[in-house]
Amino acid sequence: MIQATLEESVAILQTILPRMFIGMVLAGVLFSIPEFGKVATLFERFARVANLKSGVPIAAFFADRYAALSILAEMRRREIVSNREVMVCTVMGMFPMAIRSSLLVMGPLTLSSLGTKYGLAYILLDLISKLLVSLTGAIAGRIYLKGGRVEVKLRMSVRESVTQSVRQFLRVTAVLIPSVFAVLLVVDAGMNRLPLNTGQLAILSAGAGSTIAGIGVAGSLVTKGVVSGETALFHLIVAQMLHRIVEGLRSSMPVNVSMFGSSFGSKLTLITFITGEVACIISLAILLLAVKFSVL
Repeated sequence: MIQATLEESVAILQTILPRMFIGMVLAGVLFSIPEFGKVATLFERFARVANLKSGVPIAAFFADRYAALSILAEMRRREIVSNREVMVCTVMGMFPMAIRSSLLVMGPLTLSSLGTKYGLAYILLDLISKLLVSLTGAIAGRIYLKGGRVEVKLRMSVRESVTQSVRQFLRVTAVLIPSVFAVLLVVDAGMNRLPLNTGQLAILSAGAGSTIAGIGVAGSLVTKGVVSGETALFHLIVAQMLHRIVEGLRSSMPVNVSMFGSSFGSKLTLITFITGEVACIISLAILLLAVKFSVL
């Protein structure tokens, strides 16, 4: 049975991995070309609409979350921005981070794993929900902040961007390969015939630990016909809500506390956790409406 499962896993991965690699590399090249810098400029304007003293952190979130947090921490240390501005900027940064993630990681991964229809649906749900949350942050900034501007340009060469994409692909692959094999092994063993839907539980358990693993597992189950595409999307979003708890404790909390101190770092982690969960709830609501009205 293990031999058969291994061969099945290889067949699925041979379809997924090449498409994912090409998508990540092409997106990395796109991200680094000068013309694409105009997109980052739009986020700087978006920040000024929200009365932030600087549009730089928004553009930085588009490049890298840790780079953006470092900029905000330094600006806060110099008293250029207040705690409230840091919170508003971090919430608004969810949308540019979602765009970059969709281009470099989640887009290639979901389209190759879930197929064009459900992969695109997953990406759109994530982008729409993050946009709505970011707009809410912008409205809060418009109401409570005074405004300002700092000029900083963030650039990355084509070589650096492609190298980063290849490294990201290897990290994703390291999680994806064992996840696909494990879930196929479970399904082939016949555990999906238990009273509890093992396919759905597999997506939840894998996705709670790693979004990449959850997508890989979901794609395998959809390919085998164990779960429908709509069911896979639903459980991926629920798993993402669970994953945010793990991510908050394992990553966000230590990083925020180290950069902003224990008191404000904890508050910032709580704010980002709540807004992230709200985004997931919005995604679930849109998905359920799409299924109900046969849009999906």
